[in-house]
Amino acid sequence: MVQRPPKATGGCFSQCYVVEAEDGTRAFLKALDYSDALSFPDPAPVLYQMTKAYLFERDLLTRCKAHGMDRVVRALAHGAVHVEGAPEGGAVQYLVFEMADGDIRSRLSLVEKVEVAWLLRSLHHIANGIQQLHRVGIAHQDIKPSNVLVFNSELSKVADLGRASYRGQAGPNDEFDCAGDKSYAPPELLYGYAHPDWDLRRYGCDAYLLGSMVVFLFTGGLSATAMLLSKLEDAMH
Repeated sequence: MVQRPPKATGGCFSQCYVVEAEDGTRAFLKALDYSDALSFPDPAPVLYQMTKAYLFERDLLTRCKAHGMDRVVRALAHGAVHVEGAPEGGAVQYLVFEMADGDIRSRLSLVEKVEVAWLLRSLHHIANGIQQLHRVGIAHQDIKPSNVLVFNSELSKVADLGRASYRGQAGPNDEFDCAGDKSYAPPELLYGYAHPDWDLRRYGCDAYLLGSMVVFLFTGGLSATAMLLSKLEDAMH
C-alpha cells in the first residue's frame, strides 16, 4: 500500500497500491475504500456517490486514452475484485495507472538547484495536458503540484481527474463551485462568486491553476492563492 503524505488532500474514499504485472511492469492502482462510507448512519447514499464518481472518472480516462492524450496520465486498466466484507456483493472497483517517478513537488525536493529550462519544460507539458483535456470538453479543476506527475525526470503529465467536469454532461462535481483543493482555488470562488458561463468558470479555473503552477515553481513552493491572501488585510479575507 502507498502511504499518503501527512499534508496530502483528497482521497478519503480510496486506497492506493503499487502493483506488478507478470512481465515485471509496475503500475499504480487506486481502489475504492468503503470503510468510511459504511460507518455512516445511512451508507447507501454515500456508496451511490462513490460509485457514481468512480464511473465518471473511469469514463473520462477512457475518453482521454481514445484521444491519445500524451500529457495526461494514462489509465492502463479498470475493473473490480471480490473482497470479503465489501458491499455490492463483495466487489471493489479499481483503476490502474502508468507508474510515475513521483509528483513535481517530490522531484523538486530531490535536487539542490533546478534549471530554469526544466521548469519551463514542465510548465509546457502541464499546459499541453490542460489543452488536450479542454479540446474534448474536460475541465480538470484541480491542477496542483501533487497532481502533476514526473516520468523519467523529464516528462510531466497531468493526473487525477477525480474533481473534473465534462462539458454538456452532468457530473458528480457539478454541484460545487470550487470542485478542487480550495488552497489553490481562484479567489472569486473563495468569495462565493461562480460565473454562470460554464466555459469561463471551469476552463477559467484551469487557466488560473496553470498560473498558480508558475508561481509555485518559481517561488519554491507558494501557490498564487496563498501569496494573494498573504498580502490582503484580514478583513478582506
